[in-house]
This record gives sequence, C-alpha cells and structure tokens, in this order.
Amino acid sequence: MTKATKPYSNRIALVFDFDDTLVLDTVDSLLESCRIDSQAFRAEQIQPLTDNAWEPILARFYSLIQESKRRDRSDKITKDYSAKFGQELAPFDGVPEMFDRLRQSVKEILPDIEVEFYLITSGMVKID
Repeated sequence: MTKATKPYSNRIALVFDFDDTLVLDTVDSLLESCRIDSQAFRAEQIQPLTDNAWEPILARFYSLIQESKRRDRSDKITKDYSAKFGQELAPFDGVPEMFDRLRQSVKEILPDIEVEFYLITSGMVKID
C-alpha cells in the first residue's frame, strides 16, 4: 500500500539576504559611520587579503578588527557600537511595508496559506 503525498504545504517561506537587498551594504555603512572611506578601505585593507585567497567575508571582519585596534579607546569598533549602528540602519524604501503586503496578497488568493520570512546573512550582529 502506498501512502498518499500531501498535495501542498500550508506554508510559504520567503528567504532574503540582508545586505544590498533590504538595506545598503552594512560594511560600507559601518565604515562611513566611523568616518572611513569605504572604497579606500576595501581597496587598501580588504582587497589585499582576498587577493591572497582570504574568504571575502572573513577578510572584511579581520580588516574591521585591525582597524578597531588602530583606533584609540574612545573610537573603537565594539560590539556595542555595532549593535547601536545596526539599530539605526534604515531599510530601503518600501521594505517595512513589503512583509505585510506580501502576507495580505497571499491571504487574498490562498487564505489557508501562511507566509514566513527568513533572513540569511553573515552579518556582524544579531538581527531581531
């Protein structure tokens, strides 16, 4: 006897990347908040590492750590600074409303379907 398969799930998952999808690039934005030219930083600090076979995300974080070590105590890039910076990030226009609009659009067509949203990112701090 074969088991019948379920014709559909009552859930749709939509997955988003964070940087350059929902907000501007967070590394560039963080650098600019620290008064660092992001293009120069990428060219002078990150690119030499990636040219030496570093994984790009690890190269970015390592470079940020090195930059923080070069700064005086009051100007360090700390976990608290990063968290405060993250709380002040503004999403692209329309992003906050997009989630409710998508849920409502699905509900109008398929009332029994639930929509879930997920972020996949290699970000610097926890996203709530």
